[in-house]
Amino acid sequence: RDSRSSPANCTWVILGSKDQTVTVR
Repeated sequence: RDSRSSPANCTWVILGSKDQTVTVR
């Protein structure tokens, strides 16, 4: 369960970072 949550978190973090950049723009 932890292993699956780890990769999922990484993906959501990358998506969030991209979304934030677009919002700032």
